Amino acid sequence: MPQLPVLALVLAGAIVAIVPVALLAGRRGGRFRALPGWIGAWAQFAVLLVLLSQATPRVAFPVLGLVMFIALKQWFFLTPLRAQDRWAMFAAYLAVPLALWPAWTGSFDLLSAATGIGLFLLIPILLAIVPRQPGMLDSLGRVLLGVIVYVFCFAHFGLLTHAPPGRLELFGIVGLAADLPQRLTGRLRPGEERARPVLGVAVSIVAAAAAGAALGPLATVSPVHGATAGAITALAIAGGSLVSDAVAQDLARTASDAMHGRGAFLDRTLPALYAVPVFYHYFQAIGS
Repeated sequence: MPQLPVLALVLAGAIVAIVPVALLAGRRGGRFRALPGWIGAWAQFAVLLVLLSQATPRVAFPVLGLVMFIALKQWFFLTPLRAQDRWAMFAAYLAVPLALWPAWTGSFDLLSAATGIGLFLLIPILLAIVPRQPGMLDSLGRVLLGVIVYVFCFAHFGLLTHAPPGRLELFGIVGLAADLPQRLTGRLRPGEERARPVLGVAVSIVAAAAAGAALGPLATVSPVHGATAGAITALAIAGGSLVSDAVAQDLARTASDAMHGRGAFLDRTLPALYAVPVFYHYFQAIGS
């Protein structure tokens, strides 16, 4: 049996090390009560990243597609549409294999064309050809945001399988380092206390940059580029958390609802997925 690479072991070790912290902090209640579920979600992310990195594409990509389908289904459960929007929803589900094929070939240009032209232009038409009722713009936003996050962003995990070994695990490590401080200090929320959340974002940038600089060479990344990738990943996670909170508020969910139960799905997945394209395209831009 082949040995796991060092970065995969580091990622697993980081998850194991944070579990006791999450469990103990979760007993305090409040926003800390969400930490055990949050670290559980990151453990699932870690398993998926290692699988994509180590398994053959014929094994890894069907698993990735299944996870994307389940995530999209959960999104539509949390953000229900009108009955007449079923064709647009069906197109969103078809987007999963449509996006996985370009990811399989490693072509972002093809992925961009498949989603940008094939879906972002098609879905509004599918919403417009049904009998007219109020709510078309609301449905459009729900369908397109679901496709952007749970298809387009998620498919970048598949694109990362074509990167040098270790990049998938490196994303998991810097993403975990970026997300934890923001969880401990509280998310940025407009109109609420800003001092601690801003401090959390600043600490997350430093922590993710330090992790990227220290471990980047194991994924053929220079310390400078590893630190930069970590820093922008932290910023992307902060941006994704703002979107997640805004969606939860629009769905009339309280802050507690957004962090616990089925509603926590958005809070746990959307920020991390928001960061995947940023991480991937940074290395594409520098040619590494």
